[in-house]
Amino acid sequence: MKNYYVIDALQQDVEYVITEADTDNGTLYQLWRSMGSTWSEDAKGELLVSLENDGDGFKYKFKSREKKRVDYDEIEWLYLLIDFVRKQDSLRSIYNVCQYA
Repeated sequence: MKNYYVIDALQQDVEYVITEADTDNGTLYQLWRSMGSTWSEDAKGELLVSLENDGDGFKYKFKSREKKRVDYDEIEWLYLLIDFVRKQDSLRSIYNVCQYA
């Protein structure tokens, strides 16, 4: 298993930890809250979202939930994991998005 820190650029604090592990089903990426002072005691070390590459695509799972919509914080968590995975694969295309009139 490999561990990666996600650091807040302003406060220079470890906000999240990304883990990467090979499983029987493929590569599993998980985003955890750090054990840093940013989080309350009950939130520290909490698993937020998992992303598994099974060779045919990605399966994702947010922490236990009943709702069908994605909150803003969940979008940020998923973005962090997807951005990390994308940067690990040098064969992925890089796009620039621009506004035009």
